[in-house]
Amino acid sequence: MGIPDSSDQAKLVLYALGRFLFKRFKWLDDLRDLNSSIQNLQAAMQLMPDGYIFKQECFVLLGKSLLIRFDRFDNLTDLNESVTNYQEAVRLTPDSDPIKPTLLASLGVILGARFDRHDDMVDLSSSIQKLKEALQLTHVSEASPDRPNWLTYIGISLRTRFRARGDVSDLNDSVEKLRQALTPSNDPHHPAMLSNLGNALRVRFERLSDLDDLNESVQKMHEALRLTPDTHYSKPGRLNNLGNILNARFYRLGDPEDLKLAIQKLQEALQRTPDLHPHKPTRLSNLGLSLQANWEKFGDPIDLNKSVERHLEALKLAPDGHPNRCMLLNNSGIALKTRFDALHNRSDLDEAF
Repeated sequence: MGIPDSSDQAKLVLYALGRFLFKRFKWLDDLRDLNSSIQNLQAAMQLMPDGYIFKQECFVLLGKSLLIRFDRFDNLTDLNESVTNYQEAVRLTPDSDPIKPTLLASLGVILGARFDRHDDMVDLSSSIQKLKEALQLTHVSEASPDRPNWLTYIGISLRTRFRARGDVSDLNDSVEKLRQALTPSNDPHHPAMLSNLGNALRVRFERLSDLDDLNESVQKMHEALRLTPDTHYSKPGRLNNLGNILNARFYRLGDPEDLKLAIQKLQEALQRTPDLHPHKPTRLSNLGLSLQANWEKFGDPIDLNKSVERHLEALKLAPDGHPNRCMLLNNSGIALKTRFDALHNRSDLDEAF
């Protein structure tokens, strides 16, 4: 005989079955378990009034399950429902509950993921707000292992909002949060934290032209690269970032050693980047720009020819529809026009146009 849907036993059975199926999915990675877990948790939720002992936990588990399914199948309905479930879990959780900061931070991260899909600034601002609320709760101590990650997420999100709105206070807050996020030098995440701070300082230098930001950005990028193992997946990106900021400092201060080192780092970044990597075209173009600067500084036509070659290689790897194709076309055209002005080869002028 079936259990009546309205009984306490039905709620418990559905919830317990949903939890078990979620755990089995985590063990075996069988998507049928994930789907069944979601169905049972949703059914249990329909029977649970506010104040029911397991309702908050059910919201959290359902939110996690839906987020995992979104990551697998990219169904926006799952993402939206995950947000709703985490919002409800936060609503039902008092500030004094030790889990409240984690729930707020999780909601902030999921709202950030939805911003990445929709570019809705409301989601980005809500994401920042929820993560700040998580940090402000009294039981999040300075020594909390989650604190650096939450500060990092806030810092990166503030930098994103600055790019969209141009509010310098967001940029300053971003630098502050990323500085607070720095972990001890023996922490495995320390190089990534240094790189994040270096990038934010670079953006602030581009906006405010403060030489202290430029120099500190170079220093943080150097240190991040030094601490990154050669086999780490982030090594090419950090080489590229250091090359770009050294190039920026060369343009500001004119020290040829900065340009020489920039070219070296950009070449090494390219050597470590496969042709099919989405950032390969941009990294080729970055090296082309530095080689062109080297030609302008020292007048060696070999650098100019290599610059054009790198720009044209970048275009070949960036078909129509590539997000940076317009920039790559512009850089290639400038390089070809520069070589025409220097060497007077008509084909360069024709190709530039």
